[in-house]
Amino acid sequence: MVSLCIKTNNNTAIDYLMVNIAKINLDEIVFVKKNFSKYTNIIIHYRGNNIPEFYKELASVITNCIIDKYEDSIIYKLLLLNYFYFDEIDMNIIKNNCNLLIENKHSDTVSVETNIANRTKYLWASVLRYISYNKSIFLDGFITFRTGEYINCLDEICYKFDLEKPMWLDSTVQDFKYHDKARFTQDNFIETVDFDYLEIQVIEE
Repeated sequence: MVSLCIKTNNNTAIDYLMVNIAKINLDEIVFVKKNFSKYTNIIIHYRGNNIPEFYKELASVITNCIIDKYEDSIIYKLLLLNYFYFDEIDMNIIKNNCNLLIENKHSDTVSVETNIANRTKYLWASVLRYISYNKSIFLDGFITFRTGEYINCLDEICYKFDLEKPMWLDSTVQDFKYHDKARFTQDNFIETVDFDYLEIQVIEE
């Protein structure tokens, strides 16, 4: 028998997993949901003989759950990290455009189409590798630390919209470290920007 515990506090992800684990076309699968103070655990036991197929099927369920229930927030976090100088309205427009691009699975750029297709493959491989060697998976932590290739694909999809991303030069880092603010000029950007400079500052309340 092999077992896996999926930990999360995302209620929509829990509902998705409970419905779709039940659809796995293998006998001898038993699973239960248990609520704890911090997380809900979904505990799955497989008593059958086709263990490789069980892991593949379960990896597909977890992969689709991450894409369906987490990908939108992952894209938004990438935009906040890399394109922090856009206001919230512009950020949401860009995020929605990224989501439409992914849903349509088509782009006039071959590299973007490749990233759209590869993101699922990379994520599935990461999930399969992880659950094959571990007894539990904490979804939020897994997404943050174990999905590098998948995250890179999403980052490239965001970049499709020709967003200017500033580089942190040594002088910029030093200014931010000692003065809690940094100024980005044309020297900080590979692309041409249509403003004189961008300045960020830490304001303590």
